[in-house]
Amino acid sequence: MKYESCISIFGDEILVRVIPFKNLGGIMREAHWLVTEGHYFDYIKIDGLQDDIYVKYSDKQIDFRHRKSW
Repeated sequence: MKYESCISIFGDEILVRVIPFKNLGGIMREAHWLVTEGHYFDYIKIDGLQDDIYVKYSDKQIDFRHRKSW
């Protein structure tokens, strides 16, 4: 998990926490396919942290203007 610059829905750059999808899939055990194959998660929450952690599926900068929402 690290901080990375992303593009907000308004087009400006913001700093958010991100985690690569392979790393998240590695800690999800039997449910890893939800992240590694299905790409069903946009973000996760961890108790004790205020910020969301966004899942990064490619090497490109996350652009919230074009990200699908469930």
